[in-house]
Amino acid sequence: MTGIKIELKRTGFPVTIGEVELWFNTSQESLVRFFDLEEEIQRRLVQYELEVVTSNLDNTIQHDGVTKDVATGAIDLEKKKLEIQYDIIFGDGTFDKLYSVYPDYIALENALEQASILMYKKLEEHAEQHKQIVKERVDHYMNKDKAARINHNKKAKKKNKKK
Repeated sequence: MTGIKIELKRTGFPVTIGEVELWFNTSQESLVRFFDLEEEIQRRLVQYELEVVTSNLDNTIQHDGVTKDVATGAIDLEKKKLEIQYDIIFGDGTFDKLYSVYPDYIALENALEQASILMYKKLEEHAEQHKQIVKERVDHYMNKDKAARINHNKKAKKKNKKK
C-alpha cells in the first residue's frame, strides 16, 4: 500500500548571498513576529552594548594604543552586531553559516544592506498582491451573500404570491 504525499509550498522567497541560499519567510505567522521585532532587537542590542562596555576598549586604546587584541576585540563586537541583524531577519545561526563561508564581516555587512533594500521592495510587491487577494475574497463573499439574499427574496416573493 502506498502512502499519501502532499507537497507543501512554503511562503516566502529565497535570498542568496554568495553561494549561500537563505529563506525569508513571509507566512502570516512569521510576519506577525515582526511586531515584536523591535523588542527582540533591543534585548539583543542591550546584551551587545553590555559587551562593548565590558570590553573597555576605549581605556585599553588610550593606555596601550591600537594593538592586535584591541583590533580583534573591535572586530568581534562589530561581528556580534551583524550576527544579531542576520539572525533576527533569517533565523538563529544564519550569521555563523555565512561567516563560515565568507569570513569577512564588512562584505557580509554590505551584502545585508543590499539584501535589505531588495527585500523591502519584494515585501512591497507581496503586500500589494496580498491586498489584491484579500479584495478578491471580500468581493467573492460579498457577491455570494448578495446572491443568497436575492435567492432568499425570490423564494419569499413566490410564497407571498401563492397566498
